[in-house]
Amino acid sequence: MRITKILTLLLCLALALGITLFTASCDKGGNDTGNDTECTHKDATGDKICDDCGETLPDTVTLNVTVLDEDGKGVKGVEVCIKSGATYLTLGATDENGVLKYVVQLGTYTVELNNLPEYWYVVNNNQEFAINHGASSLTFTAINNAPDGSAEKPFYAGDAVESIVMPAGASYNYYATGTSRYLVINNSGVKVTYNDTVYTPDDNGIVKLLLNGPESVYDRIYFTITNILTTENTVSGSYEFLPGTYENPYTAELGTAIDATIAKEASVYYKWVATESGKLIVSSSDENNYITLINDYVVTEGSNGAASVAMGVAKGDSVLILVASKDSTSETDTITFTLSFEEAGLPDYDTITVSEALDLCGPEPSEERYYLRVFVKEIKNISFGEMTVYDSTGEIYVYGTYSFDGELTFPQIEDRPKPGDEIIIHCVLQDFNGTKEVKNARLIAVNHIEQEFDINDYTESTVADARESADGTKVIVEGVVAGITYANGQVPSGVILVDSTGSIYVYDAYLAQSATVGNTVKIAGSKAHWILDSEQSSAEKFGYKGACQITEITILSNDNGNTAFDTSWIEEATVADIMNTPVTEDITTLLFKVTALVKKVPGSGFINYYINDIDGVTGSYVYTQCNGSDFAWLDAFDGKICTVYLTALNAKSTSTGCVWRFVPIKVVDENYVFDTNNAPEYAVKYHGIPQFLPEYSGDPALEVVTTVSSELLGFEGATLSYVSSDDSIIKFTTEDGKTVMNCLKSGAATVTVTGSYLDKETYSYTLTITVTVNEEVEYVSVADAIAASVDDIVTVRGIVGPSVVNKVGFYLIDDTGIIAVIMDEATIATLQPGYDVIITAKRDRFYDSSKNGGVHYGQTALTDAKVTANYYGTYDYNTSNFITGKTLADLYATSGNEDHTTEVYIVEGVVEVVESAYYTNIQIKSADGNTTLELYCSSASQYNWLKEFAGETVTMEIALCNWNNKKFYKGCVLAVYTDDGKVINRLNFS
Repeated sequence: MRITKILTLLLCLALALGITLFTASCDKGGNDTGNDTECTHKDATGDKICDDCGETLPDTVTLNVTVLDEDGKGVKGVEVCIKSGATYLTLGATDENGVLKYVVQLGTYTVELNNLPEYWYVVNNNQEFAINHGASSLTFTAINNAPDGSAEKPFYAGDAVESIVMPAGASYNYYATGTSRYLVINNSGVKVTYNDTVYTPDDNGIVKLLLNGPESVYDRIYFTITNILTTENTVSGSYEFLPGTYENPYTAELGTAIDATIAKEASVYYKWVATESGKLIVSSSDENNYITLINDYVVTEGSNGAASVAMGVAKGDSVLILVASKDSTSETDTITFTLSFEEAGLPDYDTITVSEALDLCGPEPSEERYYLRVFVKEIKNISFGEMTVYDSTGEIYVYGTYSFDGELTFPQIEDRPKPGDEIIIHCVLQDFNGTKEVKNARLIAVNHIEQEFDINDYTESTVADARESADGTKVIVEGVVAGITYANGQVPSGVILVDSTGSIYVYDAYLAQSATVGNTVKIAGSKAHWILDSEQSSAEKFGYKGACQITEITILSNDNGNTAFDTSWIEEATVADIMNTPVTEDITTLLFKVTALVKKVPGSGFINYYINDIDGVTGSYVYTQCNGSDFAWLDAFDGKICTVYLTALNAKSTSTGCVWRFVPIKVVDENYVFDTNNAPEYAVKYHGIPQFLPEYSGDPALEVVTTVSSELLGFEGATLSYVSSDDSIIKFTTEDGKTVMNCLKSGAATVTVTGSYLDKETYSYTLTITVTVNEEVEYVSVADAIAASVDDIVTVRGIVGPSVVNKVGFYLIDDTGIIAVIMDEATIATLQPGYDVIITAKRDRFYDSSKNGGVHYGQTALTDAKVTANYYGTYDYNTSNFITGKTLADLYATSGNEDHTTEVYIVEGVVEVVESAYYTNIQIKSADGNTTLELYCSSASQYNWLKEFAGETVTMEIALCNWNNKKFYKGCVLAVYTDDGKVINRLNFS
């Protein structure tokens, strides 16, 4: 972590010094700013000579950033930052006119504005901009959303109604959040309106009313305060919280039985303050008890009917005891509980508090070493003792931890602490680049505070049985650590645990950082499935349950041995078998043995590794959170077919489908040589059968593969032949050396595919294909689909056109219009450009009113599309509705407030590919260099087909798109015209 900080600092310094070395100015074509007159520099010819002044231009430009408020006035002091790939640079702050000038290198940047006044926000913050000569001025609008007491901008009454001077007769609106409480205003000159009821002062001049807490503590409670005087009135108010609430808890004492009366689906709070360090234990014999302990840094797991729950505390800690009942039938329940305390067993040292330590942190490491008595909140990296610790006064970051004498690193310390333990450390304090931290901590003493754990709540289980148990089941399993996964920063995050029955993932950073491959460990934990929050809805759509794992674990034992994991149970499969397994089957974290090609693919600032089948194509990428560095050990196998033990750790879930992601844990290079006796079977399984669909709704006129060769496997000239059981339904015809399958009428027929190679034994496979020729489907035109209401389900016919980019889909085109179609990956795999199809889909609009002020239109599309009928063919799509006579500048200036996403423009432009070590981009420039249209993509690699035109002026078909709620449009190139016709965008097509 420290190395990252230093490198980032050096990088920023180098960039700042390097960029500011470049300045460019002249006395022609500029704008008078009151100082020197600066040329805006234009370079239409690309010869790096200014068209106006003739000066040789560097690869830099003066960037003018202007921030204006809603009235057009400059906003002073806004911090301007730019980001490009991994580079992040702060340029400075705007002046009194809201302007900042800075010389930057040409390129595409994300501009980020910070340090705005409280409640202000920038409408178009964090957008990408192309910075070049002649287009180097950016203007932003800052909105003041500060509360003013109006209904649209009410004041927030958090801990109280703050003192405010109210004009005569004025009314101010307020809101609060949280639980029920009394509002008290000691002022005879006001009235309060709440829930349509008016509350006036009593005889003592006090307004008091009960604000009822909403169902959710995050929902708002609104009320209005009105000055009823004819003069100004200074008004303030306070809250009185109900006894037993979070803000006003009852007091709890050690050794005294406490009867807590709990209303149905409610809870009661008690408070206890530690006078010594040790462990607080709260016990209850009521089976319905659900007790949780809370302090500033730790929340225990609820007791959930258990006999007791405990928490380690430091002297002075304030602990809230949340008491609830599991009984959901009775209106009230009484839970009886008692508090007991066990003192800590640490020696006495002259310690300071965390609060005092934070005050002592300075820019240089302290000369004096200090003792801290703290609890371990989290161990972030066990390899050098990086952790977060706390006491009753605060928490602090510990950069590294050593033995008491400084001789041993953290992993070498025999009696290491774990989260929840109390420790004494002797350390240096410092403020490192704004982070107050403990440096060079020496571990003086450890008090292991056993977390409340009842082994009787857990059931001994094999790994296989644990996998089959319901989520939430508490299990005890024992197995060998077969592999370790890594989180960002290459910090161990979990392990693959294997016994003689199966494998499962154990998600626990402490176990991953304290164990090594070959250790036999025994753990108690909770069975679970995990899905990334942002992928939940997509996973549910396709029936994916998530990654099968064990979490919330307690380590019962670790032999620290070096045992090979049991492979006797592991199923041998092909990569194709795994990839074809539906995501509804729970194979995640289960090991398989495959013969596969390991492939390393460098990217921009990262490395991808792929595990492919022996055809070199079928497979998936390795799941990395460290840009590939956690799998650098695979480099030794790059380009080789090896024996691989792997698991599909999880599935990437998107709106268009779920794809297995692999984690290999062992690779063995056995000098694989393909047995050519298996060439006939290989040809059938990998090249013959995959050509066919189980059902056809028209005649695909499918040209089938008849010869198969593989340089990777070392054979050439295997043949495939095809026989239909009923030529009146499915017929194979060979003419001019090509074999074509035709579907002639509705019905079912079997197709036998036979592979042959030299004198080897042939191999045959028979599959059944159903043909349903349906010409009676009712459908509408593309124009009708565009005109349909959002969320309508439409059935529409058209020609499959070029691919969309960064989405799984294509453009559907007929003689009335064009519209983007989004579908799952399995469906689009059955299509090709030129097919005549009928699809059923939802008329959709990609739009979010909360983004960029809601002024943009968004994107028109058909989503969740399914193929109703496929008549195949190789039809050219209709271009009669495509718009001509426009320039790239016209497209760039197109208003994002209107829908232009169902239009295609035929324009001229220059293809520009930008590639660096950390990012790639692709864009279209006008011939004069004055206009740049960004293309919507995540990487220039998605436009690899355009790279052959790099630097050339070409005529192309461009659709405007806005999939991600911007105020402006980006482009999608559908096709490029050449002397031989045109090259179309086939990104999503095989």
